[in-house]
Amino acid sequence: MQLEAKLRAFAAIARRGSLSRAAEELYVSQPAVSKHLASLERELGSRLVTRGREGAVLTPAGEVLAEFVLRAEALLANARRALAAGEEAETGTLSIAASGVPGTYVLPELLARFGEGHPGVDVEFEETTSAGALELVRSHRAELAVVGGLTVPPELETDPLIDDEVVLVGPPALGGRRLRPKELEGLTWVSREEGSATRAAVETARWELGLHAVDALELQSWEAVKLAVARGTGIAAISRLALDLELEAGRLVILDVPRWRLVRTISVVRTGGIPLTPPAERFLALLRETYAPDKAPSNSNLPMAETRLVGRGRELEELRRLVRAGRLVTLTGAGGSGKTRLAIEVAAGLVDEFADGVYLVDLSTLRDPALVPAAIATTLALKDPDELAERLGPRRILLVLDNFEHLVEAAPGVLALTTAAPSVAAVVTSRVPLRVPGEHRYRVEPLPLEDAATLFLQRAREVNPRFADGKPVGRICERLDRLPLALELAAARARGTTAARLADRLEDQLPELGSRRDVPARQRTLTAAIAWSYDLLDEAQQALLARLAVFRGGWSADAAEAVCSADPSEIVALTEAGLVRAEGDRFSMLETVREFAADRLVESGDLETTRRRHAEHMLVVAQQARQFARGPEEKPTLDRLALELDNFRAALAFALDESDARLGLTLAEALEPFWIRGMHQREAVRWLEPLLELDGDTD
Repeated sequence: MQLEAKLRAFAAIARRGSLSRAAEELYVSQPAVSKHLASLERELGSRLVTRGREGAVLTPAGEVLAEFVLRAEALLANARRALAAGEEAETGTLSIAASGVPGTYVLPELLARFGEGHPGVDVEFEETTSAGALELVRSHRAELAVVGGLTVPPELETDPLIDDEVVLVGPPALGGRRLRPKELEGLTWVSREEGSATRAAVETARWELGLHAVDALELQSWEAVKLAVARGTGIAAISRLALDLELEAGRLVILDVPRWRLVRTISVVRTGGIPLTPPAERFLALLRETYAPDKAPSNSNLPMAETRLVGRGRELEELRRLVRAGRLVTLTGAGGSGKTRLAIEVAAGLVDEFADGVYLVDLSTLRDPALVPAAIATTLALKDPDELAERLGPRRILLVLDNFEHLVEAAPGVLALTTAAPSVAAVVTSRVPLRVPGEHRYRVEPLPLEDAATLFLQRAREVNPRFADGKPVGRICERLDRLPLALELAAARARGTTAARLADRLEDQLPELGSRRDVPARQRTLTAAIAWSYDLLDEAQQALLARLAVFRGGWSADAAEAVCSADPSEIVALTEAGLVRAEGDRFSMLETVREFAADRLVESGDLETTRRRHAEHMLVVAQQARQFARGPEEKPTLDRLALELDNFRAALAFALDESDARLGLTLAEALEPFWIRGMHQREAVRWLEPLLELDGDTD
């Protein structure tokens, strides 16, 4: 028991950094703590603590002992809780602490859900400051703490939960205009009391704005802070999590202040290396399930196949074996040969072998190789592309990187990712090899004749159930080089005709349509098949298909009407021809079709006019969205902007191509909420730097 008293005294000193504060914690006198420490040092033959102006500082020997003693204390505390907990966590105590924001706006609903599921568990919950919550865990009075923005002591470990933006808010009178930092100097800054992690972070951010001395008012809760600001007392920097009701009711507004950017992470904290009690383990699982950041789609974002893959049995087996054996497999082949469909089918068959997920990353709309890491990070719901290797390191993930041929400069980065994160594998589709070490290249050839005929008949009978088999089907397949995309385009024209007439028409028209000699033979065949479908359109439909090529990443019917003067019936006709694909309430084109349509737009002489209409439309979209990018509509608004990211990129690229600084900078500025809240700051800089170098009117 004497040894236990000595160790408890030493543990309190290690936690508190002071003999007097250790005495307060233990409810004994300071001389008693000193006596226990001196006795322990004599017994161990080592100096454990040095005393000076900074308090009691552990020596190297003291740090070693503290690691064991603090862990032992935590083990004992959790063992006592565990002994009180029944099987499956149905009884016992959940002891949890939290700082103000998570304690008020995050945990109450979760604690209620936990209580409904585990009615026999007693919940001990204490809301305090961030520093106070950490101290409760360090002294073992709480098993878990949920806090924001603090550096924790080494004996504790953290589990990030939420990226929380701290915004500036004021009364409605300050809304609707951009405020310069100088306009904030004369205002009272309302905050919580000392010990709040938010307050400490705000003071740092305020200093960076050049506001070194302001009037301040301290209150005891965030609810009191919000009430004071709503009544015109001043302004405050508050977690975005705390503001939904006030913003919706119009009692507070988020202030538009340039250069104000403050994000901190809310984390759950516990003692490192110590088993949790059953109730705490269950509650931690609930926290992670609800709030864990970087939570990727369930286990795959692969699209649901609408039809069965025809043939390719040998290729599927060989490719899955290659993926299992290596980290980087590249599917090469002519456009329209079915690389994407084959890669998706390969990946779908490996979902169970990649426990952390199988994800498709569509790169067709990118034009800058430097954005490939950001595209991967966005697909995986990761915030920072620079942390890809670190965050993916322990994960077993398969990436399908589709349409890589125009981004081959990014290939070394993909290789570096799969090397740094050896549990990550990549299947790449590209018309050309990546030519990096360790790459397994796999050439995707056209379908065998029998499989080509099966595919063509399946698609043809979808539009003409009476379409008959026979030798003409073989002629069609051979004339189209057995390329899956070309076969599907031809099959879309099977309505109201026979296989023989369709074969004759193809043999008459394809040689002329595919007469270009500057591309490989099979690419000429695919181009000719697309051209044949194009020539069967009427003049208005042809013009519309060409204009739609300005869209990247898809478009809505409203956007097609605004930019291309599209009639809905014309879009339906393009869909029926197989040249446009309908995906819910949006439309898109395969990249090979879009390239063909883009060539027709150039030939028409309308390229610049259509690109400008597209860019100006995207500017209107961004400006209209901006007014909803703060407040209760923030998330759906940012989601809509994210859906149009490739179109915004195309509009910004047009501004650069035309040296239109005014258009480009106005659009980039209108997208500020998306750049900041959508965690795309790095890409914003990549656009802003060249735009700012342009000459011209930027007022």
